[in-house]
Amino acid sequence: GHFHPWDEFVLQNRLPYFLTNCSLPPSPNTDELNYHSAQLSKNNSFLYTIEKFIRIRSELVETLNQLPEESWLAEFKINQSTLSLYSYFKGLMEHDLHHMNQIQSFLKIINLNK
Repeated sequence: GHFHPWDEFVLQNRLPYFLTNCSLPPSPNTDELNYHSAQLSKNNSFLYTIEKFIRIRSELVETLNQLPEESWLAEFKINQSTLSLYSYFKGLMEHDLHHMNQIQSFLKIINLNK
């Protein structure tokens, strides 16, 4: 449930600034955003949550696919860190894979208990 709010944040508050010399807007409080996202997910159907994630993630991927190749190596600063667009999204992908592993482990436990 917290994927789509973070994808929206990246679309609205990161991508427009990455390739400019403008300062990046501050990041939201991670714990607060994740908590709020969890509450929304609990109040919405599973299907709604998944569909919203797919819609926002698709928009993010479409936007990324439109970037020129040379943009992926351009560097920018977030706080004290200097990153490239490639390394930034590599980190996000690793985070997604971490959650995929959690989901797969959970599904294995469910299947073992049937």
